Amino acid sequence: MKSKTFNLFLCSIILSGTVSGCGTNKSTANIPPSSSAVEETTEASTVKITETEYKTMEPPEGGWTIEELMSVTYLCGKQLTYPLTMEYLGEDFSLDEANKTELKLSIGYPLLYKDKKIGLVGFEKNSENSSDYDNITTIMFNTNVSSSALDCIVVNGISLGSINTDVKSMIGTPCDKSTDGRYAYTIQNGDDKFLDIIFIKKKDVAGINFYLKKE
Repeated sequence: MKSKTFNLFLCSIILSGTVSGCGTNKSTANIPPSSSAVEETTEASTVKITETEYKTMEPPEGGWTIEELMSVTYLCGKQLTYPLTMEYLGEDFSLDEANKTELKLSIGYPLLYKDKKIGLVGFEKNSENSSDYDNITTIMFNTNVSSSALDCIVVNGISLGSINTDVKSMIGTPCDKSTDGRYAYTIQNGDDKFLDIIFIKKKDVAGINFYLKKE
């Protein structure tokens, strides 16, 4: 099982970034269903994302399963799966080993895409060697870390910078674990929080966090 302490630690990192006046790039903030990713640019500060078509679906009436939600979730153009591993993500993704955060049972790293930092990932600690880590247990994105590519993470058409009303229509009504400015979603018939969507000033998506149980 994932370490709650580590999740809280990472959440504190995310929140510290989202409340410090981070801006949103409106040109890439709202990605409509089945739209193409932003075109590649020559700007050195921008992460280049392969053009792809984003699959979307209506939020299931009975709530999402992990498999359903991951089937409409894309990371830098790559459709995700569950369980999720670094091996599945492929060679364009890597861990910033020099800036790891180590706790008793968990360990986290900045996640790099083509050597650009786009988010944070966490693992259940079972080895001192990162190549031995199994499934990703936590994966987090916010508008500060991902400012060079707000659409690096797309969840059923929702990306960093999307507006509050779009989240409810594309992801569904959040669960009762939600708080003001923060929507929480659980898996179908589940008790554990699976997806967190954080807003800045209750309006725009400033953070998208996944909590994946280790099988």
